[in-house]
Amino acid sequence: MRTKARRIAGVLACGIALAVLTSACATTKKEEAAPAPTGSEFDQGASEDTTTGPAKSGVKLDTVYFGYDRSNLSDEAQGILKKEAEPIKFAKGEVTVQGYTDDRGTWEYNLALGDRRANSVKDYLVKLGVPSAKMRTVSYGEADPAVKGNNESAWRWNRRVSFMVE
Repeated sequence: MRTKARRIAGVLACGIALAVLTSACATTKKEEAAPAPTGSEFDQGASEDTTTGPAKSGVKLDTVYFGYDRSNLSDEAQGILKKEAEPIKFAKGEVTVQGYTDDRGTWEYNLALGDRRANSVKDYLVKLGVPSAKMRTVSYGEADPAVKGNNESAWRWNRRVSFMVE
């Protein structure tokens, strides 16, 4: 009986934490790695153009995609970031590096994975000469999917890092 009460208390505590963190975060789930989508694939598979993040000051930055349950940067992602490093260096204002996941996995796991993805991108940009103080990271986990759906063709668009110039 005590075990059941502890389990219920744990679920309630997680629910409260979820409610508090939801305003700033989100989550994602797991599956097998898929190749990062290209811009032309995105145009065919998505209802809105999220190949570039929203930007103020006229700066548009390409989205970086990840394999399933991955936070390491592919060669393609590194190429995108090499191209984006200069615009980020000279952008007016702070750049928010936003990590996302697909909807597989627990809420907590997806927040952590989105955070690892955002930090992986930020760390690489710092190696390319972008000042660390110019960027901040945030994880939205599985919140705000780029494409809705419960299959790999939707999930691959949601495993991403995008940018917001503030």
